[in-house]
Amino acid sequence: MFNYTPKTISAATRIQTLFRGHITRSLYALNQLPSNKQLNFRTLIVGNDPIINGLEKYKVIDAPIALIATSGLRSVLLACELGNNHYIPKLIIIDNSKQVHTFWDRIKKVFETSINQELFLTNVETFLKELENSEITKPDDDEKFNLYYLSKYPSQDSTVFLHNLFLDYTYDYVKKIITSTTFISQSWVDTDTFRKLKNILKYLNIKNVFAYPSNIVTTPIPCCQSCYNKQTDIILSNIAMMQPRLTIHTNCITTQPRPTEVYLLENTDKNDIFPILFSLGMKDPQEVLKNEIKRKLLLMFAEHNITSTLINEIVHSQDIETSIQNIHSVPGKVQIKLYEIYHTTLKQYSMAHLFKVENEEKSKLINSAGK
Repeated sequence: MFNYTPKTISAATRIQTLFRGHITRSLYALNQLPSNKQLNFRTLIVGNDPIINGLEKYKVIDAPIALIATSGLRSVLLACELGNNHYIPKLIIIDNSKQVHTFWDRIKKVFETSINQELFLTNVETFLKELENSEITKPDDDEKFNLYYLSKYPSQDSTVFLHNLFLDYTYDYVKKIITSTTFISQSWVDTDTFRKLKNILKYLNIKNVFAYPSNIVTTPIPCCQSCYNKQTDIILSNIAMMQPRLTIHTNCITTQPRPTEVYLLENTDKNDIFPILFSLGMKDPQEVLKNEIKRKLLLMFAEHNITSTLINEIVHSQDIETSIQNIHSVPGKVQIKLYEIYHTTLKQYSMAHLFKVENEEKSKLINSAGK
């Protein structure tokens, strides 16, 4: 028979406490990146993804949800659209940007100190200006870009975005989401983070999980292709581990200033997802090219005050060849720039054979533009 003295009981209790603490940390303790390991990427507050439609069928009516997301406030809108009034959606931001971390820390404090919508809107413009001046946020050039994409992207005016959120979901509801948001300074490549998040959500009995990595999977990294493939594989595996009802991906085309496509994927099998996310080569190249040239032309038209008549003649031509033929209507210097846009874009897509030069004068223009 053991002789349990107060000393041995105390020692056993300490050992048991330490063991339980170790188990708890291994299951739930999230590791945050120190500031010197975080990256420098300014925050896009509204986010430059297209408007995300088609979420109605995924809305959870009478149960809690969790949304694992990245970057700025677009995730708050998604949480509102996917969640319900009975439970405050649990928003979890995973981002390794120092500026994004600072943004979330500050925006939460602004909401915490604003007792109502009026007070918040009074202070938010000054607050956002301070963030912009401190290079924490990155403004977007709506005026030029939206000449072509006006109906496809939300306004980048942060005050308008927040005001619309309050109109649709009430200030108090949005405030509760933002002030209860968990920010994790970490990369989506970190498998340990996702493993522990899965344990935490299971403990909280949140079964409806959604993921919004935006274009993290599709954005190239400055390294060898094999490293990129490995990183992509890990991120998709981490997302699959969470067993989300829906994952919202967007694409990344290096020739575009913003993502152009949204993918609502219920399937988490990386072998099925990969060809969908990297499907540029599967699309009609003429259509891809035409949209790319339209975007470049409209940006240039804004700079040179080209008339709407010429925009219609050139940009809205039925095919690329007809569009090129209409360039002759444009004044000389702008005409050279237009030829340059067509020539370099076609060459970039290895489709220079579509660019037919009809005479020696136009050929000289193209050559001089390319130098």
